[in-house]
Amino acid sequence: MPENRKHHLQPDVGHYGVFSGSKFYEAIYPAIRAFIENGKVSRRSVVAGSA
Repeated sequence: MPENRKHHLQPDVGHYGVFSGSKFYEAIYPAIRAFIENGKVSRRSVVAGSA
């Protein structure tokens, strides 16, 4: 899997629970937020390095 992609399987969450409910706020959203933040750091360093 490419470095800029990540697979996350959340146990005990149904189709609709993925984007709503306590599991989303406790486990899924923090994983998405961390992935986005890590991507921002990587992209900034690449852009800064090419200038």
